[in-house]
Amino acid sequence: MEVEGGECEEYFCDVKLYEDIVSSVQKVGKIVSIRLQTNDSPKAKRFWSMFFWFEFLNVVVGCILECVKISQTAGGRSFEHMVEIFLMVPCVGYIVLSMSKSWSVMRGRSTCERLLRTLHALWPRGPLSRAEHTLIRSAMYELNIFVKGYQVCNWTTLTIYYTTPVAKLIHSWTGADVNFVLPFFYWLPYDFQKYIFPTLVTQMWHGMLVVMFVTVSDLLYCVLLNQISMQFELLAIQLRHIVQVPCDRQLLEEFPLGIYNQEYRRHHGALPSVTTMDDPDTEAKLGHIIKRHVALIKLGSEVEDLMSFSLLTNFLNSSMILCFCGFCCVLVEKWNELPYKCFLTMAMSQTWLLCWYGQRLMDSSLRVAAAAYNCGWYQVTTNVKKSLLFIMLRAKKPVCVTTYGFTVIGFNCYTTIVKTAWSYFTLLVNVYRSN
Repeated sequence: MEVEGGECEEYFCDVKLYEDIVSSVQKVGKIVSIRLQTNDSPKAKRFWSMFFWFEFLNVVVGCILECVKISQTAGGRSFEHMVEIFLMVPCVGYIVLSMSKSWSVMRGRSTCERLLRTLHALWPRGPLSRAEHTLIRSAMYELNIFVKGYQVCNWTTLTIYYTTPVAKLIHSWTGADVNFVLPFFYWLPYDFQKYIFPTLVTQMWHGMLVVMFVTVSDLLYCVLLNQISMQFELLAIQLRHIVQVPCDRQLLEEFPLGIYNQEYRRHHGALPSVTTMDDPDTEAKLGHIIKRHVALIKLGSEVEDLMSFSLLTNFLNSSMILCFCGFCCVLVEKWNELPYKCFLTMAMSQTWLLCWYGQRLMDSSLRVAAAAYNCGWYQVTTNVKKSLLFIMLRAKKPVCVTTYGFTVIGFNCYTTIVKTAWSYFTLLVNVYRSN
């Protein structure tokens, strides 16, 4: 919403933008009994907690059945059996990933809820500058696209995996002789052809649980890092504007602060009152910015504590999943078969999304130091200069999320994962062609 008054424009961003995004993540969590920020009674909380662990146990059982099938297949010791194992490995890796992610969220559910409440409280509710308004609208639009797109990608992959078995099941009900194949490779202690319907429904339920466990954790990660990054960028804007200095021989128009002055005059008319050495408001504003900066650094460390284990599992699995999915797409599946092609797309987009927000968090935290340097610090008191210097020194160390301290999540990490997956893939292709 925009409000015009005289030469000045005021902008506002409704907190409902944030609440709607969080609500969409909560809806995904409710599908798999991960209920965040709900007003459940104590009995309801116990029930849903028990139901989640029942679902988690089902996923564990599915993982065990896949591993037993892999062990049996490996006993064949032929290359055809090895290719069959290659088909199973991505699914096992993704199941392990879903277990680690869902366990991390449930273990730190109170932390998740506190982080969401804190970010809700940090949402800017007063009048905003044009730059702040544009930043918030852009960040929320980007997050909305990613949240919806990621869900569509995951649900599409799940649907394609189930299309062929369900179609064959319906065909078999017409009396046709169908060679039925389950969507996942489970070891079963009975002839599933005699119990096709309950076996297929169980596998479809397991697959939905696995995908939704991963989805709710990744969406929560994206929301948290998006909002923390946005708050860092808002801090950078406020720091850059904290000292008003007119352009002169010392501040040239091509300098960053001079460029800001030109933009301000273009949208708002004349500059506000120039900051003087004894301006008491500057120290008060800077004190508020410092407190906010410290709070955001703490939020970043809490996200890392919450997600580190699941992210470590994620990035240990990613190269393997991408490698074997790529092998199945190129050499096992026919050109018109889609399951592993969609699986590869989902795995690559999931890894890229995590690295994108990890990189954005680092970049936005570093912009605070640049903003402190680019403000008119030479026009303020010694105490304010010292405070700005401390901000710059602290902000030079980027706030980041790591995989238990092993790797910083960002574009460099994504590049390493893809390069490693490609190396494994070329090795598998050479082995396949030699046999």
